[in-house]
Amino acid sequence: MKKLLSFFLSVIILCSVPFAFSAMTEEELGQAQEAKNYLKSLYLAYKGYEMRVLLDENKQNEDYIYYRDILMKRAIELLQQEEYEPANTYYSLVKSLEMCWYRWREQMPVSNGLFIIRDNLVAEIAPSYSYTPSSWNEYVLRRAFCDQAIDELKNSTNASDEAGQRAVDDYKAAIAVLKPINLAELSSDLEKPTDESTSLNAKKELLDKLSDANSYAARITELNSIEQKDVKDFFAALNFFNAIANDETLYHAGYYNVHALKEKLAIVKASSKIPIGDALVAMCEKYTYRSGVEISAVKARIDDITAKSVTCTDSEGQKLYTDFCLAVDELAKNVLTSETDTAKNYFTYVVENISKPLMERTADITFKYAYSYLEYCVNTLFPSYIQDKGVKAEEIYSFADYLYDFIDYWSPETYIGVDLIRYAEKCIDDHFFTVKTIPDNIAAIREKIYAASQDDTLTSGQGELLINELISALDEAGGDQYAAHSELNLKMGLYAVNASRDTKKEKSESTKAFYSKLEEAKALLSTCYDQPVYAYYDMIGQLDNICENLFFPQINVSRPFILKCRELYYKYSPLSGTYTNESWTAVSDAMNYCDAVYGKGTDAQCAEAYSILEKAVNALVKDVPNEAEISLTSALGKIGDTVEIKLNVSRDSNMSYGKFVLYYDDTVLEYVSASDNVTSLAGALEYTYYNLSPSPRNTNLITLNFKIKNTAANGPSAIVLTGEKVRDKYNRDISAQFTSGAVEVGEGVVYGDINSTKSIELADAMGVFQYVAGKYAFNSERNISADYNKDGVLDLSDAMNIFMIVAGKQTPPISAKYIANEKLVEVENNNSDMHSCPEAPEKPGYVFRGWYTGENGTGQKLATEKVKVSKPSVYYAYYEKFEQKHLKQGEIMTAGYVAIHTEFAVEEDFKKLAECGIDIIIIDYDKSNPKTAQNLKWAEKYGLRVFISDNMMLKTEPLTEEKVLEFTEPYRDSPSFLGNFIVDEPSADKFDHYAARVDVYRKALPDYDLHVNLFSMDAPVGMPFSDYVSSYVEKFNLPFISTSTYSLFSENNIKITAQNHIANIQTVAQAAKENNLDFWMYTQSMSGIEGHNNRYITLDDIRFQMYSALAFGASKLMHFCYDVPGYDGTVKYNTQVYGARNYAHEYTEIYDYMQTANLEVKAFSEEFSKYSWEKTTAFKSSAVPKYLNCLEPYSADNIYADQSLLIGEFKSNENSSKALLISNASELNNNRKANVSLSATGAKHVYAYLNGVKTELTAKNGKYTFTLPCGGGTFLIIE
Repeated sequence: MKKLLSFFLSVIILCSVPFAFSAMTEEELGQAQEAKNYLKSLYLAYKGYEMRVLLDENKQNEDYIYYRDILMKRAIELLQQEEYEPANTYYSLVKSLEMCWYRWREQMPVSNGLFIIRDNLVAEIAPSYSYTPSSWNEYVLRRAFCDQAIDELKNSTNASDEAGQRAVDDYKAAIAVLKPINLAELSSDLEKPTDESTSLNAKKELLDKLSDANSYAARITELNSIEQKDVKDFFAALNFFNAIANDETLYHAGYYNVHALKEKLAIVKASSKIPIGDALVAMCEKYTYRSGVEISAVKARIDDITAKSVTCTDSEGQKLYTDFCLAVDELAKNVLTSETDTAKNYFTYVVENISKPLMERTADITFKYAYSYLEYCVNTLFPSYIQDKGVKAEEIYSFADYLYDFIDYWSPETYIGVDLIRYAEKCIDDHFFTVKTIPDNIAAIREKIYAASQDDTLTSGQGELLINELISALDEAGGDQYAAHSELNLKMGLYAVNASRDTKKEKSESTKAFYSKLEEAKALLSTCYDQPVYAYYDMIGQLDNICENLFFPQINVSRPFILKCRELYYKYSPLSGTYTNESWTAVSDAMNYCDAVYGKGTDAQCAEAYSILEKAVNALVKDVPNEAEISLTSALGKIGDTVEIKLNVSRDSNMSYGKFVLYYDDTVLEYVSASDNVTSLAGALEYTYYNLSPSPRNTNLITLNFKIKNTAANGPSAIVLTGEKVRDKYNRDISAQFTSGAVEVGEGVVYGDINSTKSIELADAMGVFQYVAGKYAFNSERNISADYNKDGVLDLSDAMNIFMIVAGKQTPPISAKYIANEKLVEVENNNSDMHSCPEAPEKPGYVFRGWYTGENGTGQKLATEKVKVSKPSVYYAYYEKFEQKHLKQGEIMTAGYVAIHTEFAVEEDFKKLAECGIDIIIIDYDKSNPKTAQNLKWAEKYGLRVFISDNMMLKTEPLTEEKVLEFTEPYRDSPSFLGNFIVDEPSADKFDHYAARVDVYRKALPDYDLHVNLFSMDAPVGMPFSDYVSSYVEKFNLPFISTSTYSLFSENNIKITAQNHIANIQTVAQAAKENNLDFWMYTQSMSGIEGHNNRYITLDDIRFQMYSALAFGASKLMHFCYDVPGYDGTVKYNTQVYGARNYAHEYTEIYDYMQTANLEVKAFSEEFSKYSWEKTTAFKSSAVPKYLNCLEPYSADNIYADQSLLIGEFKSNENSSKALLISNASELNNNRKANVSLSATGAKHVYAYLNGVKTELTAKNGKYTFTLPCGGGTFLIIE
């Protein structure tokens, strides 16, 4: 193995040598990036396993040392290189790592290695009849407990080899209780048959079979035969029954067990590895065909060997086979056939002598896949090989051997021959029947099965019928009491072990109750199967209940203990990177110890483990984040120049998120472009920085380009920088210092200096007076400098202001006026560098949408603040009329589930919902509670649409049209009202009930909807998910279909997306399309949910879910949840569970992520609604996520990307234009951007919405290119 790994490493090193090859193409670079990223994810996952190796003996394992010191070091070298190697370099190392990792892991008691070690231990145990019944029962009980512990450790992602070794040692201790049977004990344990004929029959049956078995055993002498496991089991059984045969009192015991001997003998006879009997003849025939010699040429020799095979020993058979092979080799020298023809003859032998007979006997088998594959090989592949003149002999041999091995692997799954016996004995064992209890009718069926196994014409279907007959008899034998009694008896050992976990002298009340119930159970077991079935199962239920719900919690062991540990651990683990490495390692080690203890630790051990964890947590030392210095550069230019301003962040700040606004004087500067997406407002630019892999170096966040206007005043013009919510990747607030910038305008306008003397003089003022009096004319430059007020009008006030400057007097301040409802709201006299926009007055029936430079929402929108103005300005409040509307199919709207908590809601909550880009919420209504009416009023004020959950309507049965009108009367005229909420995630058996309520409701209020949300594909709906969806469509008279896909998980800090994520969306999308329904999708927007392994939601995650749904035509996107469920005004929940708000009711980073994604997708809502979804395919890159496997590959060749993409295709509802919704579908854990190129032959225009900004793309060399962030997407319109 090590040599093989060395070879792989040499290949890797060879691939890493810097050969002189040309620069990588775009496609090759993309493949290299993907390969390197895959190596990185593998490296991180394997490092987690490496930390689980604690035992010295395991650290000395050769494969482990090779993996750790050579392969992993090579991996880190490659990952740290800035330059990319060819993709094969990374993939070669990946193969070596995987091979070596599997190898050492399987030798150590971690993960799958635990199962391998356990199975090897079990393999050494003799059959159950070889041990005393009492010791076997005790072993079974102990083994059950050990299996449970091993299963838990195997599935644990951080259990160490120390914990695994303890479990292995316990397993060995369980095996050690086995006591070989004493024949005298067996005699007393069994009742001897009373009538002589039964005893004689038992004796004859046993001796007949022993004679056959002993004769066969005498022929097995070679060590390589005896060492085979089946042969060992046969000899063990033979020795046992020979011992029985020497004691007449035990013939009846042999009779009861003789089928075990018959089974072992049949299995050994069927072995193709012992050169006696039929196996020897088959070996000779196979060698003949493989040598190219006609079988007729050696028929005499084969007939002779066939005769001798009946009595020869394995050593004699081996010599016969060796001599036969030499003779065949001699004949082969004279065979004139080519090597290819010889190979074809061998292939024919495998098909005719082995494959076809098996096919004939398995044509009625239930294992259709395997049979179909065999049929395909024989009827399709075999003829093609035989007829192909160009095929190589090596290829034919390879496939023939593969077919031979496939049959060898698959045939044990059939119900014929010796495998029929194996299956029957397993069924009997599984039903817990012993020597003492097996009924006569089952013994008779077993005899029938044994006889049938000798029939070469028995088909697998016939064998299956016999097995079904046996299972039915076993299920009925002795009633169900035996199974119930056995299950309780099996569990008693576990209960007893658990009871011993209370080590205190003074036992708790729950312990006493548990002990008392165990005594009752023992009394019940002593009744020997004569109690009703429910009595046993009821006792199991009572014991389980006491054990899990009273006993365990009282003494704090098992699940209650580990949940308590995990609650403490998970409170800190998401922020592990915010603590020093040394202090966090202590916490991690303590948690590993808790995982090792909880399965079987006593109360004292569990208490000690929790104390260690608690001390480690309390000793955590914060790793203080560096302060961020965020600054704007300055620039120098003159009128007409384009200047560059950069936003930079200081070295080692580790900033991952920040919201910034840059304020500038728009009489001086005109915004031109930026290296990243910004929102352009009147005199301001809003920019959100987001990067989960922050650079440690001095970093330019964005570069902005401004043009200096021809009206720019001479001198400096400030660009004021403000920022908020500056965080690192652990969502810690970073202290930040902001430094503003400026543009120094050289040779700019000196207002008032109409004579260009570089100073303002009396002549300048007089010149303006003369211009106003009509006695003087100005050119364009003088017009600008004379307009001292910068209002575009030269009048007497300009002349007076210039005159006051000359006279040394102060000019009147330049003002900004805010007008709302045609009334002056505020006048800002420019007394400070910055000022905030005023609060707009309410306008009944309207929603305030912001301040604009023009009336009725024209011009540019203002930010919440503004830099001081250098000219008189007027700003206008824009109000949008708010009235009832019906949801438009295809119009993108966003919603928030658990948006408010009725009793704790305040007006600010609704304002924040609107600012977050939320359109729809669900609110409660109760006419006896005035707070619900107030909440509706606030929803109206901020333009939120609502589904109302009416408490009275939900409770009323039956619902009538009159009741619907009565309940909705207080609110149905509200402009916010969309309809009522009826049910979330109904099961299919409730569809008729809720569909009837929908019908009644829509008769009463045909223009409104009831909101129903279905289960997701993962939920237990009791039928195929597609049938569940079809049933909804058939029964519910609603214009939409809504479902959820909560697909985001994490493990060892690695992000995982459920494999059925896309399949879930696709199923519902297809149903929506076929039935012309609007498609709603709930997305996962809460962090820290235990069922999702505490996945912490990022902007990438929210974008990924929203764009995935949009790519399938979904248009209503509901965030689950916006606020936290169950909030009651107190901070009593752990802090790691939160949505846009947490249990302290603070707004979290998810609010910002949600807001960004909402506004981004709503930017193209109107245009999206003009198109209809056609289909969705996937562009699949070199590493395709499994959740894309359900999709057909994108068939056209006009798109290329370095990551996998979702491509939703849409057609216009109005004309011939088309649209694509393209999303970056790469694994979120990889945090990769997707660089996309697109060709659109014949297109006049290609528009792309990127990060919420509509941009017309320009082709370069026939290609339109753009970049999608991780999880992001774009809506492309091709005209």
